[in-house]
Amino acid sequence: MCGVCGLLGGGPHWSAAAGLMEPAAVLTARAERARTVLLLNRLTLPRGVRISTWSGTSLLVAGPTGAQEIVESLSEVWPAVDRLGRGRLDPLLPATLPAPPLAGDSHA
Repeated sequence: MCGVCGLLGGGPHWSAAAGLMEPAAVLTARAERARTVLLLNRLTLPRGVRISTWSGTSLLVAGPTGAQEIVESLSEVWPAVDRLGRGRLDPLLPATLPAPPLAGDSHA
């Protein structure tokens, strides 16, 4: 997707509202996106792929060769990781999941 299309996207995807659905754990959209990016990187960094926010509305998926893609939603991240990374990634396989953080881990 081009940069302008990323800025003019169709609004938030349902998966972007995870923290906002529980009133006791209300997070700002920016905090929720930062948390999502942190968790995505724990899954994708072993494949050489880094995820970051782009323009506050989209995600930038960068592969180990420097190739990049802008995606709008969590559902678009996985195919981009497969295209840009080293090998395919199934986020639901137990072997893919990183070890649970230790107590006091600031990256949880």
